[in-house]
Amino acid sequence: MSGNLSGEYWDTCVFLAYINREVHRNGEAEEIDNRVRLFENGSLNLFTSTITITELYEAGRFDEPNRKTLNNIFHRTNFQFIEANRQVCNLASDIRSYFKLNPVKGKYPTTPDAIQVASAIAVKKHGVDGLNLITLDSNNKAKELAFIDMAPYIKQAYGVNITRPDPPGLFR
Repeated sequence: MSGNLSGEYWDTCVFLAYINREVHRNGEAEEIDNRVRLFENGSLNLFTSTITITELYEAGRFDEPNRKTLNNIFHRTNFQFIEANRQVCNLASDIRSYFKLNPVKGKYPTTPDAIQVASAIAVKKHGVDGLNLITLDSNNKAKELAFIDMAPYIKQAYGVNITRPDPPGLFR
């Protein structure tokens, strides 16, 4: 990764929603489909952490056609896994530590969520302009801090936007 790339970082739940045809808020499934079309025609680069593989296959029970769809996504030239390497894990630890000291609603992120955020920050640091981390997390998680609740701090500290796949004109 280098230079003026553009793209999006997808949280695991976006892949799950796409594969399982989940409906969250009005228009979001259609917007995910729009983004997949952009990805398929080479107009959009997608990034995610290597831990997405574990989260996907742990969370979803996929039949063979769905596994094939995922593998087709993962093997395209405009898709890249971000390794959960030492730098990413150190940053994830820093993010968790920050929120443990400054909890939002008494919560802090899980280790996998912190690794996802740190991986998106790594993509941004390597030259991806205007990076958005796309998630379907809402702010009503019971025990852990949602991506959306981390968004203001992550944007200010690291320049990565965390957002939902809202279609144009839908308020966040």
